[in-house]
Amino acid sequence: MNALWFAFIIYIAGMAVVLYFRPSLMFDGGAWKEFGLTNTYNNTTIFPFWMFVIVWSIASYTVGTLCVIGFSGVSTQNSATPEDIVTVNQELLEPSSNSEANESINDSEPIKPKPRRAAKEDLEFNETLEEVLEEAPRRRHRKKKAKPVPGYYVKGVVNGKPTYVYYGKNPPG
Repeated sequence: MNALWFAFIIYIAGMAVVLYFRPSLMFDGGAWKEFGLTNTYNNTTIFPFWMFVIVWSIASYTVGTLCVIGFSGVSTQNSATPEDIVTVNQELLEPSSNSEANESINDSEPIKPKPRRAAKEDLEFNETLEEVLEEAPRRRHRKKKAKPVPGYYVKGVVNGKPTYVYYGKNPPG
């Protein structure tokens, strides 16, 4: 994120410089020159302001990213070497001779295991075959959902009251 902010600052600074000085390559007095290769009336240019905006945005992002990478490289030169990391990891893995640290670890509450989920074999089925067969017809004959009717509602005014008016072949029941 720092690279983006740095690039944004570079972009704004470049835009401010160009708009302040208004170079004759992009501007004719106070007006912008249009893009073109013919220069009959001295009001066309091969590098108009809109092209500068696009090119400068890409350039500022590139410069900002490279600067942030360069600055981060300078700050990491004094960081730990791989040998230092190995020695620190070995010290962490070896048991400590510090009894106070070991006591504070042993005094903590034991970790409780999570309860095991019941497997299919563990479940008890209390229903008998007769009970299941009694409920089966009720389960099979559920109400079917009504199919949607093609059409749509539009908010309108009927008799001076706001309401929804249905537009379609058959309004839903």
